[in-house]
Amino acid sequence: MEKLKIFIVEDDFIHLSRLEMLLEELGYTLIGSADNADDAIKAMLTTPPDVLLVDIQIKGAMTGIELVNKLKASLALPAIYTTSFKDKKIIDEAIQTHPSAYLVKPYDKGNLQAAIELAVFNVKHNNEAIAPLYLKDNNVLHKVVKEEIIYIEVKDKNCWVYTATNEIKPRISLQEIKEKLSEDQFI
Repeated sequence: MEKLKIFIVEDDFIHLSRLEMLLEELGYTLIGSADNADDAIKAMLTTPPDVLLVDIQIKGAMTGIELVNKLKASLALPAIYTTSFKDKKIIDEAIQTHPSAYLVKPYDKGNLQAAIELAVFNVKHNNEAIAPLYLKDNNVLHKVVKEEIIYIEVKDKNCWVYTATNEIKPRISLQEIKEKLSEDQFI
């Protein structure tokens, strides 16, 4: 079990600091940040994140929208735009990259969490066969690789998921978790 890994591309220190604080409060793992596309690409190819938070206007020759377009060829990851732009033309341009969300600054913790969870949900359902299992325990979303699950136990009508190193106590029924797992992996 591991927490969701988030990468931020933001060139404004105040917005970057706020995002880092919110991600920590939400229990996600920040694996890195960059203020330009070139540094972001290098970092994400080395350690791919689960979700990308990207501003549209960043330092360097490439915009955030161009960065997301370029990443689609090498990394299949959900992108969430975190921007001040409300202009219809820019929003339409961003939509062409199929983002998971478009958050206009200033956003709050609830909006950020909803956008991240929506991004993860969409990846999971678009890639069901190979997608990891995403479970919420104590209001923190965890990524669990299905092959790492040793067993699942039902306690008080909820399933507890055990891996070699962790136990997760999501509020999920056996029927719900059964639907998320393939029948050839579990008895």
